[in-house]
Amino acid sequence: MDDTGAKNLGHSGEDAADIAADPATELNALRSAMVDDTSSFAISLAQQVPRAHDGELITSLDAIAVARRALEASALVLIAEISARSVGTGRESLAHRLGDRTAAEVAARALGLEGAAAADLAIVASAVSARCSLLGEPLAAPLPALAEAIADATVSISAAATIIRTLDAVKHMIEDADVYVLDEPTTGLHLAD
Repeated sequence: MDDTGAKNLGHSGEDAADIAADPATELNALRSAMVDDTSSFAISLAQQVPRAHDGELITSLDAIAVARRALEASALVLIAEISARSVGTGRESLAHRLGDRTAAEVAARALGLEGAAAADLAIVASAVSARCSLLGEPLAAPLPALAEAIADATVSISAAATIIRTLDAVKHMIEDADVYVLDEPTTGLHLAD
């Protein structure tokens, strides 16, 4: 993405100019480095693949899967913030200023995702992102173990969305004193004592 920010989302006009990225920010430098590094990697990989052994091909695919999940985890942070800035309607809502209704629609457009995949990102973002109280105090993510599993690239966004939907479906069946927690991604759900 270049320094125009909202322009690349397919938007134009006064609102897009208000939303455009400031080229002097640290986030812009990080974004540029990521794009440059990814482009260099893709070019180098294409040159090396014809000479690679079978095991190297599989190991490289595994590395790409880990990198993809790390990028998805990074997207969650952005989508959670876009969602927080999209509360309400009209000019106070970032999504509305971009011509969308929700952060999921912004994600779908920006990331080129189908609606269901973008909805998964938005659902997961809200469950694994830290929040602030009404007084501005930091609050932990609602599902910190799941947030950690996503950050470690051990759980995919799709799997995380399934876990969250399952927890949402059963939460009405448990008493207030009984809370389901995600103990370890490989061991499943356990009733907290």
